[in-house]
Amino acid sequence: MTILELLNKRFATKAFDATKKVSDADLQVILEAAQASCSSFNTQPWKIIVVTNPELRQTLRAASYGQPQITDASHLLVVCTMNDPMGRINKSAELIAQAAGQSSADAYKSMVVGMLPSTPEVMFAWLSRQVYLPLQAMMLAAIERGIDSCPMEGFSPDAFAQALGLTDCRPTVLLPIGYASQPGHPKVRVPLEDIVETRA
Repeated sequence: MTILELLNKRFATKAFDATKKVSDADLQVILEAAQASCSSFNTQPWKIIVVTNPELRQTLRAASYGQPQITDASHLLVVCTMNDPMGRINKSAELIAQAAGQSSADAYKSMVVGMLPSTPEVMFAWLSRQVYLPLQAMMLAAIERGIDSCPMEGFSPDAFAQALGLTDCRPTVLLPIGYASQPGHPKVRVPLEDIVETRA
């Protein structure tokens, strides 16, 4: 399918068939789509927690206002924002050094560090916006393989962090994946002319 066909086929799945499971091979492709995603300055400030444990997912469902997707989907992907981007920036610099030489790595790191927000609040706000890039990539990779998904922000990040034992990152958005138990409603979008303006 074309990219527009994939986007038009995808819908936010509210009811999953709990008996159907995503294969390990398909899950790997979805996660690799996140790995390949773009990010500002190539910071890649995200961590994805794959949750399959039924008891843990019951706990997380309670921290998600009882929404059934948390327990009924095949897998629950918890997309987190790293608290400090320097670990990922250093890793990117190491990989750049291997691919293009140390001078390129040094220039990259100097440029990125010089552009980082100066306060923790602004830093986290900027980093947290980055995680929606791999989120979209995973949703597209899923639907390309016939797998449904539902991006979700209705949960307690603090409760999730505690239940998952997270200290280096903060849960930001959830992505249950699996197979819908019923078809989605017809997709409704405002006309293109309402969202695009041209300045010639």
